[in-house]
Amino acid sequence: MKPSKVIILGMHAGGTTLLAEMVHALGYKVKPPVLGADIRHPNGYFESFEVVNRNRFILREAGGRWNNPPSHKDILKVKITQVEGHELIKDPRLCLTLPLWDFEGKILVIERPQMSVALSLRSFNKMPLSEGLSLWETYQERLKKNLKGKRFFKVYYDDLVDGMNLSKLADFLETTKIDNMQRVINKDLRHF
Repeated sequence: MKPSKVIILGMHAGGTTLLAEMVHALGYKVKPPVLGADIRHPNGYFESFEVVNRNRFILREAGGRWNNPPSHKDILKVKITQVEGHELIKDPRLCLTLPLWDFEGKILVIERPQMSVALSLRSFNKMPLSEGLSLWETYQERLKKNLKGKRFFKVYYDDLVDGMNLSKLADFLETTKIDNMQRVINKDLRHF
């Protein structure tokens, strides 16, 4: 029996979309409406507008944005209503806002090398390399703090792209459908 929810956490340009697509291939649905496809992610982002908009609201109310995170203390002051009906939950902003959410389910964390993330952010978001490197550090620090005491499974972007450790991921998700996950890997979408 599959877990009722899967929550995917990781940095922007860090492989969250690949991991979400793999989990989606196992039968988990993203609650519509969803962010559409573009040149960077031709199959979509696998993010629900409801979750993304709630996270944007949280960061804005706390005085920041995804690329200029407010303090952890200011985020904790924001009040939100919870969302329901989600099986697959993914938004990189969750690294910052996770304490405000009442999600229960399997937590997957994806990590990509700092320089690869910064280069991707520079290419697609025109972010200076130094800002991308610093932003990666902030997200990693907050994610570590927000996951304290929680059970999660960590995967590495490079391993996923190379099809490595999929059996361990499948075990964590209580599935045998490794082929479904393998089929969505597209090395041409690796930006750096």
